[in-house]
Amino acid sequence: MEYQVLARKWRPGKFCDMIGQEHIAKTIQNALLKNKLAHAYLFVGPRGIGKTTIARILAKAFNCKKAPAKEPCDECSSCKSINEGSNIDIIEIDGASNNGVDNVRNLREEALYAPANSKYKVYIIDEVHMLTNQAWNALLKLLEEPPAHVKFIFATTEAHKILPTVISRCQRYDLRKIPLNLIIQQLEKITTSEKVKISKEAIRSIAQAADGGMRDALSLTDQMIAFHSSEESEEIKESEILSIFGIVSTLQKEKIVKAILSNDYSTLFFEINTLAQQGKNLEHLFYDIVEYLRGVEITVLLKDPDEILEVGSDIIQIYKNLSHFTTLEKVQLILESLSTTGKLLHDAINKHVIIETALMKAMRFSSSTKLNDIINRLNQIKNNLPDSSSVSGNTSYIQNQPPEPLESTPSEPVYIPPKETVVKENPTEDAPPSVPEPQEPDPIVQNIPKPPTRAISPEKLWHKLIEAMDSPQINNPQLKFWMQEGKPVSFKDNTLTVNYDEEYNIIHAQRVREEKQIIIKNIEYMTGLDQVKLEIQMIKGLVSPLNSPKSKDIDEVREKIQNNQFVKSTIEIFDGNIVDFRG
Repeated sequence: MEYQVLARKWRPGKFCDMIGQEHIAKTIQNALLKNKLAHAYLFVGPRGIGKTTIARILAKAFNCKKAPAKEPCDECSSCKSINEGSNIDIIEIDGASNNGVDNVRNLREEALYAPANSKYKVYIIDEVHMLTNQAWNALLKLLEEPPAHVKFIFATTEAHKILPTVISRCQRYDLRKIPLNLIIQQLEKITTSEKVKISKEAIRSIAQAADGGMRDALSLTDQMIAFHSSEESEEIKESEILSIFGIVSTLQKEKIVKAILSNDYSTLFFEINTLAQQGKNLEHLFYDIVEYLRGVEITVLLKDPDEILEVGSDIIQIYKNLSHFTTLEKVQLILESLSTTGKLLHDAINKHVIIETALMKAMRFSSSTKLNDIINRLNQIKNNLPDSSSVSGNTSYIQNQPPEPLESTPSEPVYIPPKETVVKENPTEDAPPSVPEPQEPDPIVQNIPKPPTRAISPEKLWHKLIEAMDSPQINNPQLKFWMQEGKPVSFKDNTLTVNYDEEYNIIHAQRVREEKQIIIKNIEYMTGLDQVKLEIQMIKGLVSPLNSPKSKDIDEVREKIQNNQFVKSTIEIFDGNIVDFRG
């Protein structure tokens, strides 16, 4: 008897024999039992998962003598003739070689004739996406209202190439890739039945190489059986599978992924170069690396990754070990960087260089310094710096620090008496008792004249107060904005008087009144005076001197800014000019 390959010998003959497609089998079985059959079906999915197989089973169920039933009987003359491929009412057409409009016209004419021996004439068109638009247009009318005795079954791997007007006339079923564990179970069943000695590790490697396709798994198994036909007593081992099919071992994949996560460029380069010299399939290796990285990502995210990952416990343990070398953010950045590499690698002539370059680029991308990290680091440095008021004359109010004298103009020198030397004019006032020094006489302070207080420039004081609003201790930009609209006019008797325009600055003045305690405390800190007051007056037709270019201080600051080398370079690069600045 002629040898029959495993893919054909073990092809399912009923819906219940389909592996991993229960969602489709159940729907079609219910439709058959209720005799609610569509006139056109479209099966979509990757290669080797059973599209043509389920189309043939459905054709048998259409014409089974024992219908309506969930399954074809495989015993009647119709079922047997379909299994043998001799039923003339079941027409299988290769869409790739019969894709012209003339082929469709012939099909349309033949479809008008009644079936010879069956209830339905069934057209199974494989790779239907290869039909031209003209061919589809010629078939549209027949597909929309076919004769009662005609059924269409289409199969394709690329549904996006089919016209939407065609898809809308069909019942579409999307077949899934077969899970790894189901392929392993089926291979164990088949190899046991065929009396093939093969290790569990070898079966797992074949199932992984099949990538969800049962037909590919059986074809690889057939090839290994042929390889061992002269040594039937020996067991097929995993090392032989890896060698013949160019598959990379689990240990090597773990080394590569560990090198990627650890930024070990030398190990990565060495492992990739070794595998390339051994003739391994680098494209499959790339997708295995991506799968491992995804496994590590899921392991970091979930406590029970085995609920999602369709791999064995040994592979999950590898994922957990690898997760110790990375963070969730890093592995996500690596996957993001590799997202477009697959197509580039598929089309590349030198896959060795492409995969090395892509992986190293992903490593650099995931380890490069991010802008947010730089900003956070700068903020940390800023927070760790000593208080600038102690070294640069910061004028913000700080408790428990001695007051810093306010800088005054040459024409108006400022004398700020320290708080410790203020002499009370009435020595008879009640005061808290001090610790006496028995051996020294009490100092005579009543006759010491009080030094004359020099006038403090209100404009300069107000300007310093506005600057203080930007300090880290206060950080009140809104109050700064409100204060900029005020015009300081005098500072007498510990009272700072500021005028606001009653027509345009009413709200600003009100906000400053609400926040005046902050301003008062800063005045006391800057001047060293106690019981300072802030008086806000509303004046009509007022212009703030801080916005006037006639101010000497503002002119000096403007000149410094214009002569700053960084500012000059920025203006030159961006071809700009200084419009305004704020103190």
